[in-house]
Amino acid sequence: MEKKNTWETYDAKQIKKCEKICTAYREFLDNGKTERECIDTIVNRIEKEGYKELTTYTRNNTPLKPGDKVYSVWMNKSIVMFHMGDVPMT
Repeated sequence: MEKKNTWETYDAKQIKKCEKICTAYREFLDNGKTERECIDTIVNRIEKEGYKELTTYTRNNTPLKPGDKVYSVWMNKSIVMFHMGDVPMT
């Protein structure tokens, strides 16, 4: 029994979408040869999408509100991002 290759099941639109994702991923890998470069690339991208560093809130003792997008970087090696919701976690 011959297994069918997944690529053979994609139509032109799906292949184009896949190529777009692959191109973005290759660019990310080119820009991020180390974990520090990856963090820099991620921070640049998420700041364009409205994320702000958590310390900007804590320095000014500003409470987070629903809809806020924040991130925190640890030793320029790891990152955590939060998009504040309006439903209690309980």
